[in-house]
Formats: sequence, C-alpha cells, structure tokens
Amino acid sequence: MKLALIIPCYNERDNIPFIVKRIKDTFSSRNDVEVIFVDNGSTDGSKTVLASQLQDIDFIRYVEINENIGYGGGILFGLDAVSDADVYAWTHADMQCDPEDVLTAFDLFSVKENDFYLIKGKRMSRAFLDQMFTFIMQFIANFVLNIKVNDINAQPKVFTKSFYENHIKAGETLFEILNQKL
Repeated sequence: MKLALIIPCYNERDNIPFIVKRIKDTFSSRNDVEVIFVDNGSTDGSKTVLASQLQDIDFIRYVEINENIGYGGGILFGLDAVSDADVYAWTHADMQCDPEDVLTAFDLFSVKENDFYLIKGKRMSRAFLDQMFTFIMQFIANFVLNIKVNDINAQPKVFTKSFYENHIKAGETLFEILNQKL
C-alpha cells in the first residue's frame, strides 16, 4: 500500500520550513509515502520557499496553481496530481495536525478490508459556537452518508483511492447526495 498526502498551501511561507522538517522526520524512513504540497496561488513567496526546502527530497514535491481556487479546490488539484497511491490524505500546512497522525491513520488501513472507509481526526477544546457549527455539520453528514461520524471537518482526512474516485472525484455535491437518498 502507498499513501499520498496532500498539503494545500496559501501564503504559508513561514510555516513551510517547519512542516517540511516534520514530514522529513516522520516519513523519511518509509518508502510508501508521497507528499504533495499544493501552492494555491500564494502571493507571499511560498513557491520559492517550497522550491528551496524540497531540493533533494525525492518523496516530497509541489504543484502550483497560478491563482487561488479556494481551500477545497487546492485539495482537489493535489488529489488529481497523485501519481500512484492506494490511500489518499490531506491536512493543513500550518501544523494544526501533526503529520504523525496521518501516518497512524494510514497504518490502520492495513487491517481494513472495506474500500468505503474514511479516517479523520477529532478537534478538542473548541469554543462553544465552533462546537455548535460542528454539531450541525455532523448531523448533516450522518444523514447524507448514513454512517455515524463526528467532527466531520477535523484533520487529517485519510481514505482509499476508490473512495476518492467514487465519491469525491465523481463530483457529488451535498445536494445530489441528498436527492439520491430522498
């Protein structure tokens, strides 16, 4: 099994050296991980920092988008740039989530046999209004996916290639999924 980790970046120049170091420390001993940074139209010199930080690191690369297409667009662009992986993941460039968490989730896939499988993080100690918003999103996700899921927006997200191809790349919107269920 091989993992592709997507890390969208928009004006993350100052965070890039820290996350690159952490990724090297976490993944350098493995040969089953590909990391793709997505420079999503940054205007702060992120591309230059990425180019200098990623020299001579064969399992990390970056792709660039000339004009910002939003967080979700950057993730999709990165997912489409994956060369060869069985499991996909994404997380934030600002280290809200330790890359070690991605590796822990990836290693869980070796014991799972179901392609409709998604592993994600859980956020802790959040403000009340943030918790309420998360609860509403959780309720919608539980209804739409017909599975129990909590904190749907937590990072990292880790899932199979077939989940990506059948549900994300297929472009199903929440409205389309709801209409199929009704």
